[in-house]
Amino acid sequence: MHEDRLNQDSERASLLQHLLETPIGRRWLFKAGLSSAAAVAVANVPVWSTPTGVLAQAAPGTGTGTGPSPSRGVSLQFALGTPTSSASGGGLSDLTLIANGARLPLVAHTTDSRAALKAQGGLWNVLDLQALTHYVTDAPLPSDRCMVVSVQGTRGTSQVLVSQHIYTPPANRRALAQLAASGGGLKHLVGSPQRLRALGLTAEQVSSAEHVVQLDDIVDTAQSPSVALVFHHPNVSTVDATAGPITTQLLGQTPEVQTLGTAINSMRQQGQDYATYVTATNDDGSPAQISINGVSSTFTTIQLNQTNTGFTSALKSGVTAGLKGVRNSGDLGQVIDQPLAAYPTGTPVKTWVQSQGVTPRTKPYTPPATAAGGGIQANLKVGYEPFQVPVSNGLVFGTGTQITSGYNNAQVQLRIYNNWVR
Repeated sequence: MHEDRLNQDSERASLLQHLLETPIGRRWLFKAGLSSAAAVAVANVPVWSTPTGVLAQAAPGTGTGTGPSPSRGVSLQFALGTPTSSASGGGLSDLTLIANGARLPLVAHTTDSRAALKAQGGLWNVLDLQALTHYVTDAPLPSDRCMVVSVQGTRGTSQVLVSQHIYTPPANRRALAQLAASGGGLKHLVGSPQRLRALGLTAEQVSSAEHVVQLDDIVDTAQSPSVALVFHHPNVSTVDATAGPITTQLLGQTPEVQTLGTAINSMRQQGQDYATYVTATNDDGSPAQISINGVSSTFTTIQLNQTNTGFTSALKSGVTAGLKGVRNSGDLGQVIDQPLAAYPTGTPVKTWVQSQGVTPRTKPYTPPATAAGGGIQANLKVGYEPFQVPVSNGLVFGTGTQITSGYNNAQVQLRIYNNWVR
């Protein structure tokens, strides 16, 4: 077998094994129709000791260097509906992308820019380019982690949130799409039918892994903000470069999240905003202040629309369904805690089973490294379904933890606080 093919098979097996180790990875395999082949592939394809590809990338915050995660220039396309560049009649203006600390003005598409995009081929040669209203080039986004990017605008005297998008590294998206395509599951990665229609596409036209990568570079006013809203929930959020695209794809398939996107898009067409930036306040209503380098100032936070009942109802349903959509549930199978022969004859049983003849693989346990300075390593169980998050001084998905006591009688005290402010 050719060496390149061996490397590709090794990388695919590594990705499958990685997916099988997490509930959300197993759910994605189930949804993509790959669950029946996954165990066999992992058992029979060799995994080299130093695999190449996306799974060999360092986890966020790790690696051989001491600096921040590497960033690279990324181009994003925007489908924001009716042109919004003139501020007359309550329209939107000053559209700006907030990405990884940078503020980049959105550039309105022209005939020439659409022709240049079409010349790149792929999906750009298939979809309705008139649906794309703006673009940004060279956004400094990381290649090893997920990140929320926001589109801000001005309506009258108010600063509003036009859309949000969960950016995921293209290399990881491509690896997952190639894996799905190998099992005929590409159709599960294309998002909602409403979004495809708005872009002049059908599911059949998204026919390659590269098409999926390009489709995920489009920020719209329906699926992008609805997925992002649910993604912000602490039981859903992740910065992991593989779990991130899986999460956004599963959320995009959830009917209630699609309904939320329809509600947001409807508001947008009526000149309403689903979220605005307001001054953060204290409990007594006075402006809150933050001190940076000894200088105190007020700051803003995002306030969701509370008057549009269609939006508030859809948001509640979307978040509830989204939580279930990315976690194990009954449709993935029952939990079997005794031999199948012990169940009465006729008991309906559906669970994950390992194909006959496949040898289980053991995974050696590696204890965590001792914290710098001899500190304590602790694990905190969080969320809708227990999963473990390393606790250290710092922030994890907007939630901060701080060790406030020493080790005493097998216990250590923690302070947990929230930092979701802008």
